[in-house]
Amino acid sequence: MINHEEEVRRKDYELLKEIAGDEVANRYAGKENYSMRRAGFAIQRYSVVNFAKRRPVDFTMITMVVLLLGFIFIWKYFTY
Repeated sequence: MINHEEEVRRKDYELLKEIAGDEVANRYAGKENYSMRRAGFAIQRYSVVNFAKRRPVDFTMITMVVLLLGFIFIWKYFTY
């Protein structure tokens, strides 16, 4: 029977393989060097990269809105 950590590793491996390919999946979710934290960060990073490649205009607009809101919140923090 597969224990929980091995099952999670296998699911992370399959997801990374689908998102970024075999090489990346082996690097971050291979049997000999698996770290749940590193695999999670890799899934997030490659998901954002793939979204930016598919929809560059949407990605640019979202980035601009996030930066603008961040600037507004920081400005209000220092001025009040």
